[in-house]
Amino acid sequence: MHNWVTDEVEHQVMGDARLNKRLSNILSNLSSDPKNSIPCANKTWTETFGTYRFIENEKVKFDSIMSDHKSATIERIKAQPAVLIPQDTTFLKFATDLESKEMGTLRRKETNQQLLHTSIVITPSRVNLGIVEGSMWQRDKESSTNSRYTKSTKDKESQCRLDHYESACRIQERCPETTVVSIADREGVFMSGFNWQKIKVNSDVRVRSCEPRQIVPWRSMERKQPCFGII
Repeated sequence: MHNWVTDEVEHQVMGDARLNKRLSNILSNLSSDPKNSIPCANKTWTETFGTYRFIENEKVKFDSIMSDHKSATIERIKAQPAVLIPQDTTFLKFATDLESKEMGTLRRKETNQQLLHTSIVITPSRVNLGIVEGSMWQRDKESSTNSRYTKSTKDKESQCRLDHYESACRIQERCPETTVVSIADREGVFMSGFNWQKIKVNSDVRVRSCEPRQIVPWRSMERKQPCFGII
């Protein structure tokens, strides 16, 4: 097993020692060649079936898998003078072929789409330190584009951007000697509605945009700051 895996999951809390051991084996096998599929990454069928059982285990949750990795990442952040925490969404589509009746080679596909929103930590020199936050959900098939106007903030997908920024603020509080910069895409302007008073320490924030924008709480963005680096 790789030494970094042992260090990364040393205090892992999965609720079961066997799950802790299985997670270590999975990380070691998959990290050896990340482009490989699960069967190719594992050396034996026993390891392959064990990996699939781990994935299907209802006791295995995203937060429990990430718990020790987040702690280790924060320790790496403390050793840096400045870090960037960009957040963005990845669309995961799992298409299943449906049987067609007397239609030749035509096929219909049923799509299971998952949305994964993550915040990663990188240094100005482009070194990835780890993942500090993740959210995963499915869109309601019945909802329409106009429904966002009737939903409260906490029921919108954009809420995850507020949650991830708040996570960056908590990291800034835990790492006072490090400058933490949260980065969001254009939808990050939604954070103008954030309750800034409910957190003790704000991290810096940058929003990528294709048009000039000005938001009152972020007037400090107009000041010219030294460039940490280019990503």
